[in-house]
Amino acid sequence: MSSPASSVVLHVYDLSNGLARQMSQAFLGKQIDGIWHTGVVSYGKEFFFGGGIQVGMPGRTPYGHPVDRIDLGETRIPEDVFIEFLNDISPRFSMDTYDLLRNNCNHFSQEAAKFLTGKSIPDYITGLPDDVMQTPLGGMIRQMLDRVQDYARQNAGTSMPVFTEPTVTAHPHASLELPFISSYDKPFLLHDKGDNGQMNMSKLRSLHEARHRDAGTEATSEESRAMDALEEYLKLPVDCGEPLPRECYRFLAKILAEWPVHSWGPVLEIFRLLMLYSTVNSHYANSSTSPTSIIIKRCLAAHKDVPKIVQLRGIFVATNVFSYSHGAKMFMQTAMLGEAIDCGLELVGREDMALRMSAAALLYNIALHLPKVESIEMVQLLSGMAHTLSNELDEETEFRLLLAISKLIYCNSAAQELVKSLDLRLESKEGAMGRREKVMEEINKLLQS
Repeated sequence: MSSPASSVVLHVYDLSNGLARQMSQAFLGKQIDGIWHTGVVSYGKEFFFGGGIQVGMPGRTPYGHPVDRIDLGETRIPEDVFIEFLNDISPRFSMDTYDLLRNNCNHFSQEAAKFLTGKSIPDYITGLPDDVMQTPLGGMIRQMLDRVQDYARQNAGTSMPVFTEPTVTAHPHASLELPFISSYDKPFLLHDKGDNGQMNMSKLRSLHEARHRDAGTEATSEESRAMDALEEYLKLPVDCGEPLPRECYRFLAKILAEWPVHSWGPVLEIFRLLMLYSTVNSHYANSSTSPTSIIIKRCLAAHKDVPKIVQLRGIFVATNVFSYSHGAKMFMQTAMLGEAIDCGLELVGREDMALRMSAAALLYNIALHLPKVESIEMVQLLSGMAHTLSNELDEETEFRLLLAISKLIYCNSAAQELVKSLDLRLESKEGAMGRREKVMEEINKLLQS
């Protein structure tokens, strides 16, 4: 049986704390956005080179808070095999072998990433040119890096052990046989394209015409082109790789800004479909204004005056953001995460079964992507789901919440202890062995290990 997949994420830190971005143009005649330090995060830990190969809690190393997190994919290499690899290469990554330009933290991250995923880290991180370091700015940067490196050396062997011998052991969960939980390694998505959004495009056109008619105005030529282009785009397969025309983005943004929420139903269904397209998902992930954030605030957080169908479709949009890693990364690293957890936990307790099931799918997607560390989001999510599970639920909602809990506690000792303290009742129904019983059996195995 193959090992459970573990996400692999590159944490990127700017050691200049913005100095390079501010001063590089004046000193160099070219823009340098940062002086990068990196660490590779997997198995719930952050591995990095600083005074030797070290390991720490993700985001809690001497280098401050990461300015970026780059998803490198997943690995099925067992943690103990990775630890053996680190010990094998540790002589090449020691205090004595460190070189600012040719054997630094980013060279270590490159080797670790290639071993785990076969992928390289971005070229802009490893490509700091020699001529930068020969300038007055380079001298300032070198002094700054030397201070950071000295700090890392002083802290080596305490909270972050150096890999001179096998000092880190795999989490006990990594050796467990968990065939049922392991088979669920993808987010819940609503893939159905139905009529490729044609019915909702027709409804959108009717609403658009009615708004102009009521206002005594005419649709602009750009609005008409945008609706035509949007209708044709939705007929393409989701893996087409074609960009959505720019006027479509402007048109959709205008609807969210100007239309009342109760009339959003058709446009939310169109957003749900668009999130299945990699190019659109990526565009919104890199946009300064996310429609998902607006939708969560206006459809889910302000739920009292919002029709159920609009809330439901708002959840579908948020759920389908997880179709691609760039969308998931954006969702998990912005302020909307806490708001989405709040809304999801409130909606999963509703009387309406469709809202409950859809909210549970969103909470599962969030659990699947949360880092394996103790965090406010982890505590909030686990506590809220445990409370909901103490009530009578339909079978599908209960299953999705249990599956989310299994993902949170796997290889996460803090989550494991929290679930134990919450005294979550995980009792199988006599004589039954369906999905509910299978996931509960493996959760109990995780809690007892």
